[in-house]
Amino acid sequence: MSGTLDFPNAPVAGQTATLNGRAYQFDGVKWVARPVPSATAPVLPDSLIDNGCFRVDQRQGAAGVVVPNNDIAYAVDRWAANRSGGAGFSVSRGLNGAVFACGHYLRATVTSAGSYSPSEYAMPFLHGVEGLRCLDLAWGTAGARPLTVGFEFRSSLTGTFAVSLRNGNGTRSRAQTFSYATPNVVQRVAITFPGDTSGTWAVDTGAGFYLAVATLGGNNFQKTPNQWSAGNFVTATGVTNWAATAGAIVDISGVSAHPGSVTAFVSRDIGREIANCQRMLALFDVAANGAYQPGGVGAAAAINFAYPVPMRAAPTIFSGPLTTVTINFNVASTEFATITPRSARFVVAQGSNAGNFVYGLSLAYANAEFL
Repeated sequence: MSGTLDFPNAPVAGQTATLNGRAYQFDGVKWVARPVPSATAPVLPDSLIDNGCFRVDQRQGAAGVVVPNNDIAYAVDRWAANRSGGAGFSVSRGLNGAVFACGHYLRATVTSAGSYSPSEYAMPFLHGVEGLRCLDLAWGTAGARPLTVGFEFRSSLTGTFAVSLRNGNGTRSRAQTFSYATPNVVQRVAITFPGDTSGTWAVDTGAGFYLAVATLGGNNFQKTPNQWSAGNFVTATGVTNWAATAGAIVDISGVSAHPGSVTAFVSRDIGREIANCQRMLALFDVAANGAYQPGGVGAAAAINFAYPVPMRAAPTIFSGPLTTVTINFNVASTEFATITPRSARFVVAQGSNAGNFVYGLSLAYANAEFL
């Protein structure tokens, strides 16, 4: 053996030594070559996609939802579905760890088959990325960097499917396609979008870009694939209309988007994932109780509360079903006021008589989503 190695006279099992960049370990009988571990492990950049494993679901509690015409529906946090005319479909979250690396997946199911007139479209899997996270892309400049989108895909149909990117105001867009050849088999897809050197791409708290998978649309929303265009094009020419078949399904899982050519998917820590989702949607209980001071009509009690994390923007707050316990109950009105990205106030106004009150809201939603 070349090189110099000072083997101990009486090695013990598990003892190691290195010769010419090679590690050796004594197994109790002889020295066995082992690979030398790398001094540093590669660190992948964080994905720009939130809830790409679909583990966070504050709205539906794992229940599916039918996508209304000309409206938005959410199956899980941060992932919307949108349609205007054409076929009807529902979206839901499933769990199959034996098939999908992430375990959870999102499914679109055709509930009423249809085609798409020029002004109709469907986006079953739609995700908005905040502009603050897109600064490194440098889109809209000569130094624009590529973006690689990856995900697992499964469908009951074979064909050509589209993935699209659009800027926040719908004035720049690009759709690229991929082929799916074996029905009901999970396929890992990785598509690299060249950086766009034109247009306006937000790098603030607005929508940096929208990602949509398995998109469909009529002529007004189609464009030749693999080219950046001025306009709001959600899909590409030549894609398969999977929504023409009643009962057809399309599944996605493990969605990621990285600047450059990174295709690996790394699941984000659940604590960070929840916090990222709460920046867009926060659920909380609000309860007010106390006693009014004498003063007649106009007196009010206010409860200040902070959201779990600072939100993207001042949210719209929706209250859930009311729960009240009355002690000489005397409430004229309630409202959320002084709403900021960090906090809000719940104000209970006094009625015509002085008295005590107990007033509760079982659940409230603070929504700062783009859609």
